Amino acid sequence: MARKRWRQAIPAYARLISIFENQRKRDPKTEVFLTAQPEQYARLAECYEAAGQRDSAIQALRTALDRFQEIESNRGLAKDEEEDRMSDIVRLSQ
Repeated sequence: MARKRWRQAIPAYARLISIFENQRKRDPKTEVFLTAQPEQYARLAECYEAAGQRDSAIQALRTALDRFQEIESNRGLAKDEEEDRMSDIVRLSQ
């Protein structure tokens, strides 16, 4: 994303998320497959937003928030996770 190739980054993030989701289905007890998802969805939302795809950006942010809720149902959010969640909420409200 550093080169601002948003449209090229979208399928890359989508594939990465798909890998984490599939791994989580195979191994639901390994927490990293869930805890990595909110950040990846937030990055995907950033790409969509920069590419002018606002509806897709909103959906990606909502999914990031859903994943935070899943994490929170298993344990409390870490400080950085809570900060990221609040940042996503602010972005969603804009």
